[in-house]
Amino acid sequence: MAGLLEDDQPLPESNCGFKGDAESVASLKGIEKNLLPYWLRRHPDHDLNHMASMGQAATLVRSYAEKHDPMALNVFNPQQSRWADC
Repeated sequence: MAGLLEDDQPLPESNCGFKGDAESVASLKGIEKNLLPYWLRRHPDHDLNHMASMGQAATLVRSYAEKHDPMALNVFNPQQSRWADC
């Protein structure tokens, strides 16, 4: 995962308990558990911090990215980087 995550970003863990696998950064649960909490802590004033749950925020983050929201684009950066060479 070198180069995919920020230097201080913890290695994401999937529901299966594996660390740094594709599910940990590409699945909705991976976004909810790993990526979105990290980025929302860095953007405390973001609208998605005001959702009823992290699950609800994770469901909505793609629509924010489609509108070129900088925080949301950061959430999806590991996915884009990981699959760019495919």
